[in-house]
Amino acid sequence: VKEHGTVTVECYPGAGGASEGMRRYTIAVTDNGPGIDPDIRDRIFDPYVSKNGTGSGLGLTIVEKIVFDNRGRIWFDSEPGKTTFYMEFEEA
Repeated sequence: VKEHGTVTVECYPGAGGASEGMRRYTIAVTDNGPGIDPDIRDRIFDPYVSKNGTGSGLGLTIVEKIVFDNRGRIWFDSEPGKTTFYMEFEEA
């Protein structure tokens, strides 16, 4: 996100979990940047994938590992002007 960009974080409970009595919680992180390049969308969580070439391309790989290690899942929706990453967890 460039200068004057915005990032919002929302947290909300889900409808229910895989196990009876479990609840899901979702964290949504949204920005108003240019969106994720369609050429890398299928590889966005792979190591060393970087849109601008100046980063190491490890950030989302590390985030995905942390989410998976905590029995969660991660996905995103992206279009020009808006990208949202969702992380969903079941309560422990």
